Amino acid sequence: MELLRWLVVTGEDRVEFLQGQLSNDVNALCDDNWQLAAYCSPQGKVLAVVWLWRNADEIWLGMAEDIVESVQRRLKMFVLRSRVSIELRDVPCMAVATLGVGGAQDTRKRSVIGSDSVLLSGTAGVDVFIGSALDAHEAIDALQWRASYIRSGIAQVHVQTADTFLPQALGLDHAGALSFTKGCYVGQENVARLHYKSQTRRHLAVAETKRKINVLPGDQLRNASQLGGVVLDFGADEAGGVVQAVLPERLIGTPLQLDGCDEVLYFKRSYESK
Repeated sequence: MELLRWLVVTGEDRVEFLQGQLSNDVNALCDDNWQLAAYCSPQGKVLAVVWLWRNADEIWLGMAEDIVESVQRRLKMFVLRSRVSIELRDVPCMAVATLGVGGAQDTRKRSVIGSDSVLLSGTAGVDVFIGSALDAHEAIDALQWRASYIRSGIAQVHVQTADTFLPQALGLDHAGALSFTKGCYVGQENVARLHYKSQTRRHLAVAETKRKINVLPGDQLRNASQLGGVVLDFGADEAGGVVQAVLPERLIGTPLQLDGCDEVLYFKRSYESK
């Protein structure tokens, strides 16, 4: 299983097309950086959290493996007369220990493009490597990579949680994935209304665990008999396990449990835990 799967958008209208589809400012994308962005429904609910980078005449969109084909189909519906092509491109994608770009504490989103590979850095000392395979001892397993982006405050959306939350509930405003000055995109009206006129009452949150527990995206958290939030993802590394979830504000810091698990979890807002 790949960490991320990739859509590659080409054609002379590629920037203008994606500018009207994604929540971040695609015009600001350069060959030496990468972005996070949300791809939303017309109601502003997040269909995919996208890792976005550019290489010459191509723009690459990375996302969870289980949603990439549905996102490709949906994007193609909006091509109309735009001169773009949207291709699903399967390439090796793995996590590696930081290879000296920035450093473990450097959270700047940098991309380093080689002749047959690209390195995306900026997530808690673990980088995403796309391209030719590295030596086995350099690769990190998927659970450790997931722990790294959870600890970095990056949300993930899978098929079980797609089209469920506005970007702010996923902390994408804190993760730098939203632009409020770029102009219109799909779902922008509801996202902007929440930003300017309201306040989110659901938050991206993380909890540390003592052991690897059986948890899947979409699992429900409970406070006694009361539903208490939805799991987005789970990771584990040498520091232990970490659960990523969306919780109502009133349940942040309260004891929560997963069905069938006796461990009590205490969540913090993701951007406060870093």
